[in-house]
Amino acid sequence: MIAFFSLLKFKFDVICISETWLCDNTKDLYCISNYNAYHCTRPSRGGGVSVYVSNKFSSRKLDVCVELQDVDSLFINVSHMSKSVILGCIYKPPRVNPSIFIDQVQNVLSYIVSGRVCDVMLCGDYNI
Repeated sequence: MIAFFSLLKFKFDVICISETWLCDNTKDLYCISNYNAYHCTRPSRGGGVSVYVSNKFSSRKLDVCVELQDVDSLFINVSHMSKSVILGCIYKPPRVNPSIFIDQVQNVLSYIVSGRVCDVMLCGDYNI
């Protein structure tokens, strides 16, 4: 993956990857120069999401009290100058009920956006 991105003339501001299959022992092995890396790993095999944000932006992982059950997710606040965007990267395994998943995402978004004025972008693999 890193070799592929280094061949491109265009540099992405944000890279979101689902089904990374990373664990806590391997997540730090996958760094991309000039990007801040954020990972959501599983203790077991499979799943996971990673978000890489260009270091030309200010970014931080948002602590989310409302969990997406059986779903891997990361929510990152990305800001540049006076503009702020909340970026969500989500992986929903095929076995998770789509209706329950949609309700959970709505609850999380209500919590995250509460009191904030910003854009929200969601990406990932929803398996719907």
